[in-house]
Amino acid sequence: MSLFPRHVPQDQLRPFGSLHGADVPEIVLRSPGGIEARIIPYGAIVRDLSLPMPDGRRQGIVLGYDSLDGYLADPNYFGALVGRFANRIAGGRFTLDGTAYDLDRNEGGTTTLHGGRGGFSTRLWAIEELTETAVTLALVSPEGDQGFPGALTALCRYEVSDRSGLRVEVSARTTRPTPVSLAQHSYFTLGARDVRDLRLTVHADRYTPVDGANIPTGALSAVGGTVFDFRSPRLVGAVKSGLDHNFERRPSSGVGGPGLVATLENPDTGLALDVETTQPGLQVYDGRMIRSALPSGAAGPYSGICLETQAFPDSPNQPGFPDAILRPGQIYRHLTHYRVRPVRGTGPALPL
Repeated sequence: MSLFPRHVPQDQLRPFGSLHGADVPEIVLRSPGGIEARIIPYGAIVRDLSLPMPDGRRQGIVLGYDSLDGYLADPNYFGALVGRFANRIAGGRFTLDGTAYDLDRNEGGTTTLHGGRGGFSTRLWAIEELTETAVTLALVSPEGDQGFPGALTALCRYEVSDRSGLRVEVSARTTRPTPVSLAQHSYFTLGARDVRDLRLTVHADRYTPVDGANIPTGALSAVGGTVFDFRSPRLVGAVKSGLDHNFERRPSSGVGGPGLVATLENPDTGLALDVETTQPGLQVYDGRMIRSALPSGAAGPYSGICLETQAFPDSPNQPGFPDAILRPGQIYRHLTHYRVRPVRGTGPALPL
């Protein structure tokens, strides 16, 4: 069995490994200006994202492995599309329309994280469409998958462009009402070895406080006067207790389309990343628990930061949070742009 589509330029596909008898390719997407994304169908993973620098070299800006074996053992969700429900569901259970559902509990035996042990990040997605700049991947999640109701059909489209950097569009349909939140889980570096030295701006006035198990309390609290106030640029490492928190995108931002929710900057490389999304939440995780799946891996604590656009965590159990239930006849859709640009006022312009 092979996932290699026919009639595709040879330099756009290369063997990356095999899984359950299926050959798994690496897909190379290239924009005219030189932005390059390397995607693997396993987990719909963004393995690498790089761009040309003024001195002629290429700069990678996300963490990834050089072999499929790394991803098969990876505990960090490097670059994956996570679901059926991103982030945490308290107690691994929820009630929907009067029916209680028990899910796979994969965090401490009590919490469902990123859909459970067999979540979307561990699945082999099918290649639906491929061009030089974009790929569409598809996955069918059957009724009862990890305990979730309804059969879900999901599509994930990655596109590189000089204007948008990496554009991620996700959509889904269901046969029964079910919670859905699909999130891109890349760890961004912008060329830094320690992301605590990067400057972060989060364009959010409120966040969702959590308890000792990282489960939202149900409150929406103002960031003002707290360590979580990133409305002006601050070092990621300014929060000594660590960042693994969900922020509310300003409702007025990007009405009818993606709105700016975060900016990450590395003055040393001159690179900045703007995150624009249609999703209501942004999980900021500083990577303090990163551990490499391979003995030779260089990834460690604080080597990358996640900026996950998502529904609010534990939404199925929190009636005061934005609705995250998809019903038959509806289409789940969200769009996120990860726009790479030069830090304003620093160095020569990037060749984009």
